[in-house]
Amino acid sequence: MTTAPTLSHATRANARTLQPPLDLSRSVHSADWTQLPETLRRRFSPQHGPARYAADMRFDRSVIGAVFAVLAMPFRAPLPLHDRIDLPVVVDVRSEGEGVVWSRQLGSSGVVRSVKSAGPGGTVL
Repeated sequence: MTTAPTLSHATRANARTLQPPLDLSRSVHSADWTQLPETLRRRFSPQHGPARYAADMRFDRSVIGAVFAVLAMPFRAPLPLHDRIDLPVVVDVRSEGEGVVWSRQLGSSGVVRSVKSAGPGGTVL
């Protein structure tokens, strides 16, 4: 009697959770995607390598924004406490596993990291 091969519990769990690489073109209506500049579409393709963007930006905020920045300080929120015209900004983008990691630094205020990954039905998590 021959038995069919079975997947181990770990293999079945990995097969269920494995997501394809993040491909934003699947999450955006095709007509809208084709209206984006070619350089932007290429940047968000799943085959793109790591990139670093650095520039200075003007940082203005309202009174409410200033209050929010002060209230967020105990939580180590990387919000600048003062308006700036030449705030240095660095954004690093790299693929990691099935997602894309974005690291953003505003001046010396700290780094904010987020991961975008492919979700079910072409959504972005």
